[in-house]
Amino acid sequence: MDDWLVLAKRMVPDLEKALKDDLSGNLEADVIGVLKTVSGKDLLVDAEAVLANDPALEKRVVTEVSALMEKVSGAASAPAIPVGPSASDEVAEKLRRLDVEFEKLEQARRFYLELQARNAKHIWVNPVLSLGITGGFIVLVYMTAFVVIPAANSTVFNIILGAFSTAFATVIAFHFGSSVGSKDKDEDKRREAIEKASAGDAATMARIVAT
Repeated sequence: MDDWLVLAKRMVPDLEKALKDDLSGNLEADVIGVLKTVSGKDLLVDAEAVLANDPALEKRVVTEVSALMEKVSGAASAPAIPVGPSASDEVAEKLRRLDVEFEKLEQARRFYLELQARNAKHIWVNPVLSLGITGGFIVLVYMTAFVVIPAANSTVFNIILGAFSTAFATVIAFHFGSSVGSKDKDEDKRREAIEKASAGDAATMARIVAT
């Protein structure tokens, strides 16, 4: 151990423990600097003589060395600062979340496109059936009013007329009654779902731009 530190240990006995706890390795040089500064001497023999003959200077050395020891003790007992994720990790996590959102939106878009395609294949069925039933019912009503139906066929004619009457009533209810309301609600729900998917796309693009 340096002779200067031996001199300092005689005045501050706890210095040895502080030197062991010093992680920076600067305490030794700081203590030697205090001894030389306070005594005003660069030679150990001269500094030792000055401090031995001046209790005030010796007390000053003890005070300043004790302050250095407190700094070392505080640094050793300070809690470790947790290291957060790096900027690259945060960017990667944001990109991963965006990929997941894009995948969900793409699945929803495919679902609604398939739904529209399935509905488009059968969109002509309702109008054709409605026109056929309406036309057939009008013909039967005309025959009832202006055509004499043979007695042998009257029973069959009445059955056919009753069937077309029921079908015609169903067509009217579908296009102008409660059924059309249900159909409109289905269309509104489908349109709302598509609008939500489009809004989700816009929100995702806004987040990407903000990022």
